[in-house]
Amino acid sequence: MKFQSIIHYLLLIVVVRNGDAQQPMTGKLSKEENKERLATCGTELIYTFATDINPVQTIPAYWPSWLLPLNNFKNPGWSLGTVISPRHLLAFSEVVMNDAQ
Repeated sequence: MKFQSIIHYLLLIVVVRNGDAQQPMTGKLSKEENKERLATCGTELIYTFATDINPVQTIPAYWPSWLLPLNNFKNPGWSLGTVISPRHLLAFSEVVMNDAQ
């Protein structure tokens, strides 16, 4: 478990030193970021709707996703998160919570 935390910490250092992470990462969105969010949020169509828990094929260009490690020692695995702004990622609670939380 400690090894996994070290890997996550090192990955965080890489992200903070590169890319969009150079901007302040706390607090509210800036006015420009909020305008972009309002203009783009909810404008892309979902071409395949899921009616059950089975995975579906989606067009990657429309759904940029990141593979996230689960924070669960008993049942390690991966989950998907979707980028919703340059600083925000929307993911299931299983990514950040485990059975003890």
